[in-house]
Amino acid sequence: MVLFPRLPTHSPMRTPASATMALVLPPIPTATADSVLAVAGVSGGIAVALQLGLVALLKQAKGKPWLSDAPGYVAHQLIALVFMLIATVVGTWAWLSPAAWAGSSASRFLVDNGTTRFLAAMLFGELILWDLPCAIWIKQLRRPDSVIHHVAMAAVAFNAAWLAPIFYGAFYLGLVEMSTLPLNIHEYYAHAAKVAEQASSGSSSALVQRFKALRDVFQAASAAGFVMVRGVLFTAVSLRRFFPEVSPLLFSEVAGQGLRWPLLGHAVGVGTFNVLQLYWLGLLIQYTLANGMGGERPD
Repeated sequence: MVLFPRLPTHSPMRTPASATMALVLPPIPTATADSVLAVAGVSGGIAVALQLGLVALLKQAKGKPWLSDAPGYVAHQLIALVFMLIATVVGTWAWLSPAAWAGSSASRFLVDNGTTRFLAAMLFGELILWDLPCAIWIKQLRRPDSVIHHVAMAAVAFNAAWLAPIFYGAFYLGLVEMSTLPLNIHEYYAHAAKVAEQASSGSSSALVQRFKALRDVFQAASAAGFVMVRGVLFTAVSLRRFFPEVSPLLFSEVAGQGLRWPLLGHAVGVGTFNVLQLYWLGLLIQYTLANGMGGERPD
């Protein structure tokens, strides 16, 4: 993984390859100030429609309690996986784009970034219309820390979608979600293993062991992903890129034109989430040293 993309070197030998890539790759999704509300509405509407449709479908999975016993939770995990996959792909794509690093450091904060606006609007819409209601309504998701996290993320997404769509949103709202993918799958298989083992319908021992094996594999993958992405990469980008570039702008005349408070909000958000993630990393290390790899992730 490229931690800190460098400015592209302009060489005639690379021009044909760059032109070929431009023809092969479709454009990175973006949103404008005029379309951001529509993106949020469509994102939330699709999530709600998928939730209702999948719940109705999963209820019909008779004899498969790992699907039918908590259809709301299973549907949520599947839909969340899709949204996080989209965020990861779009964010990584934008973050590693040479064109994004061709401008000055100030431009990464003062010039509206359409990809960040798209990611933020997509996440804001699904958080407000779908994810937060699910966190309140679905028993397996109903935890105070989860609700607080969702509210905080909605505030960050609103700031990035409507007030200050800075380039760094591609990283903080996109690329870092790659660590959420194995965690999401682990949580489903932990649920499936528990339900299959407790089912009165007599689920086979082999099936339970298969669910437990998949649970343990994705628990190890999510732990490794959290360490590398949330612990190391998030901190490195924050300390070596984000804060050195945003600090001079917080009290500049340009930031004074309506951007100072939104940029300060981004700085507070990045700093707060970084501290929390390092705290959670410490808890993860303590848990792993005490219990080893595998098993169900503790709340």
